Amino acid sequence: MVDAIQFAAQMGRLDFASAMLGGVSAMLAVLAVGMGLAGIFGYRQVSSQSGEIAAKTAREEAARAVGEYLDKKLPGMLDERLNVVEEPVNDEAAYELSSAQEKGRT
Repeated sequence: MVDAIQFAAQMGRLDFASAMLGGVSAMLAVLAVGMGLAGIFGYRQVSSQSGEIAAKTAREEAARAVGEYLDKKLPGMLDERLNVVEEPVNDEAAYELSSAQEKGRT
């Protein structure tokens, strides 16, 4: 079996075989560069979309967590505040508060 390069050399057509191999190599190089550029732009698009999705998810989760926290804690906080407001202030406590305020002003 005769090798294709040897056959081309014997026929005097080695320049044609070289040109064909060079053309195929050039097309493969262009294809590789195109795939590389597509990969770079695809990565940028995916990274920007994933950032947007992550921000949206974080906002939703934060709103959910705050809502749950307030549902659990807010009634107790309000009750504590109302108890402080409803407690009567006796004369001794009122005197301590007023003297503390006067000391802060002078």
